[in-house]
Amino acid sequence: MAVDEQIFVPDVGFRSADTMLARVPVTRAEGGRTVTVERAVAAPHGVDLVLTITGEPDADRRRMPSFATDPVTIVEPDGRTVAQLPGRGGFGRMGGPPASALETIRRSLTTGPVGPGTRSATLSAGGVTLPLEFEPAAVAAVPAQTLDASVERHGISFMARRIAFPPDSTAIELAVMPADERQRIDMIGLSLGPAECSVGLRDDAGRTYGGQRTLGDGYRGGIFNEIALFPALPADVRTVWLEMEHVSVIVETEELTLPVGSDQEITLAGLTAQARVLRESDEARAQRHERHAVRVSVNDPRFLPPEPPEHVIEIECGHGPWSGHRRLIRPDSAWASDRGKRCSMSFSDRGWVLHISDPSRDATEVRVSSALVQYRGPWTLEIALPERKEV
Repeated sequence: MAVDEQIFVPDVGFRSADTMLARVPVTRAEGGRTVTVERAVAAPHGVDLVLTITGEPDADRRRMPSFATDPVTIVEPDGRTVAQLPGRGGFGRMGGPPASALETIRRSLTTGPVGPGTRSATLSAGGVTLPLEFEPAAVAAVPAQTLDASVERHGISFMARRIAFPPDSTAIELAVMPADERQRIDMIGLSLGPAECSVGLRDDAGRTYGGQRTLGDGYRGGIFNEIALFPALPADVRTVWLEMEHVSVIVETEELTLPVGSDQEITLAGLTAQARVLRESDEARAQRHERHAVRVSVNDPRFLPPEPPEHVIEIECGHGPWSGHRRLIRPDSAWASDRGKRCSMSFSDRGWVLHISDPSRDATEVRVSSALVQYRGPWTLEIALPERKEV
């Protein structure tokens, strides 16, 4: 095991040693909009940003305001402009109708890289300009060490790539990759929390450790990455075993049409499950709006949840039976007339419930496609640890 060229930055993850962090938060208001930079991490691949932007909503409150997708740029001291990279990041509502006259959007995105050693720059977002001051991330980081542990099962590879030992935790970078390039990892099932730690991380003395939390890295280089944080390991531990219990994979499928009012077995990706399609009852609608009112009452007035749709069609999905090592959890997407408008989802004692907006209340059928398929392992990695020095 060798010292890696990367470092572990608390609350950020594994990054190259020349990574820079902006001093945050930085907030500025201009022209009726307020922008806050919550995170700015400059690395060779680009600058990862997390922003919150508050401003006037769209005239149609169901639509995202323009500042949710306005271009974001960074200007370096020499005048060079760094543009936002396409297809990196996303956005979501944090506040809005109808109690607030304004709406707040949280955006995560990546721009191109700034020049090596850049200490200051200017960010422009939503018509607001903010100063950024960077400092080396290595000041708050700990060394990383490379790992070479991998296992393949059911056509899915599970790898441990890096490990770091901050004073109060153990950080392990994991990577998961399906052999079929048409599939996409949705999430992995680690034992998170001591009460749920059936195996999780186990050391050579038989002690088990529940994961404290994860730092989701998402997709990098076409591979799903996750950074798992466990409690600090005793200094005398030499070997650990890390177990991944389940993997959820999105599999592309043909469309299915389901009549409203039906209760039937559906087949997606060669697997079956029960799906019930119904119009939301008055009681369920009242409960949904009641839950929304409670959320509004306890939330910070600046960050109100979006107003729920008035009328919806629900698809109740129970987990299908195991077929060998796979089972169907639910469709991944569903719509009534507008495929581009994603449904919302919730989980209750009825299982997964997909909520499809039906404002005119005249839809007679819905369509579903793609499948969320769960694979069961376990995938177990044996990881040899080096002697550790105090950080």
